[in-house]
Formats: sequence, C-alpha cells, structure tokens
Amino acid sequence: MTDAIRVCAIDHTRDEVAEQIWFLQHMSYRAEVASIGWNAAPPMMETVRRIRTCGETFVGAMEDGELRGAASWRREQDGAVRICRMMVHPDHFRRGIGSALLSDILQREPASRFVVLAGAWNTPALRLYEKFGFSVESEETLSPGIVLLRLVLRRP
Repeated sequence: MTDAIRVCAIDHTRDEVAEQIWFLQHMSYRAEVASIGWNAAPPMMETVRRIRTCGETFVGAMEDGELRGAASWRREQDGAVRICRMMVHPDHFRRGIGSALLSDILQREPASRFVVLAGAWNTPALRLYEKFGFSVESEETLSPGIVLLRLVLRRP
C-alpha cells in the first residue's frame, strides 16, 4: 500500500457517496463473480438507494480524492460484528487496500466475534481473512459451483 492511501469513515447516505460505492461494488464484484458465471450475485443486483438505506457503517480507502476500496459492517443482535462488504477496485488489487480496510474495522469495533461470508472460489479474500485470524465455521452451497464460506474471528 502506498502512503497516499488513507482509510476513513464515509457517509453512504449521501447520494454522491452511495453512487461511488455502487460503482466500486460493481467493478469489484464483477471481477470476482465473472470467473464462475454468477450473474445474479446479490451485490450486482443492489441499487444506489439500497446502499444509502442499508444501515451499515462504511469506511473507504481514499487516494487522490478517489474511492479505491470500501468496506462495511453492522452489529448483530448477538453482539457479533458482521462484515457485510469488502471491495477494492480491480485496478488497485494487491496494494494492501483490503488489509487496510479490514484492519480499520477491527480497530474501530471492540467486539469479541467477527463474521464474514466469502466465496469458496475467492482465494484472495480467503487469504486476507485468514491472515487476520478468521477461520471457516461453515459452508453453504447456493447452487452448483456457488459455495459460500462463513468465516469467524474470535477475540478475548
């Protein structure tokens, strides 16, 4: 990651920010799901309005005033923090942006348990979460070739 990347809170309820997140989400997830042909992946079906009203907390990785990556989370009823989104623009893969975003969330939230879903085919995402201590708790097959893993991080 370059020194020019900074992670900060972003206000997804503002139209222009929600539009940037929508664009980034489509670019990021398109790269992820294209290899398996999952055209109906939920992130690809989401609207700007849904992003504005999702009730999640967002951080963004900014460089030169541009959103290069974003992540969001919400606190579940059981106290766990669910990481809802983790996205990096494909032109900026492998620069440490995902690590910076995840590190920021883990520092902001004093939770003892974090949960995230990731595609079993998404090796870069799985490596990222495993690097931070997440481990596979369960898996769910949505359709042939579409397996989601539930990863959990427990902290004392």
